[in-house]
Amino acid sequence: LIATFNPDEGELRDHLLDRIAVALSADAQPLDIKGRVEAVDSVMNFSPSGPQKTAEAEAALRQAIENEDDLKTAIVFAREYIKDLTIAPSQIQYLCEEAIRAGCQGHRAEIFAVEVARASAALEGRQINGDDLKLAVKLAI
Repeated sequence: LIATFNPDEGELRDHLLDRIAVALSADAQPLDIKGRVEAVDSVMNFSPSGPQKTAEAEAALRQAIENEDDLKTAIVFAREYIKDLTIAPSQIQYLCEEAIRAGCQGHRAEIFAVEVARASAALEGRQINGDDLKLAVKLAI
């Protein structure tokens, strides 16, 4: 499930917040005029089928397809690697402490955080480290 939320419409109720596994912020700096022109130009030069309208658009599409293929491969390997990946009790304790510090209700935040940390490490093909825990806190807690 992917959802959007406008903070101007008021805060979400606690029972809904408790069920959101990963939250990402879409805050972005507004583009200046040059950036806006580049954004519109890149969309206008993209063709959903057939050849692209410019050589730059063709190269960008090739690069995006290559990146997507690399990500697909990484996910296939991560799905196998994660099966044997465990998280240390001290790492779970850290995530629980962060959830308490953040005022999380229930246990979903730390459960989701453990899963985020495991997935992050599996994508890198290694054991869980501090970077995975920080990412888990950022995304799930």
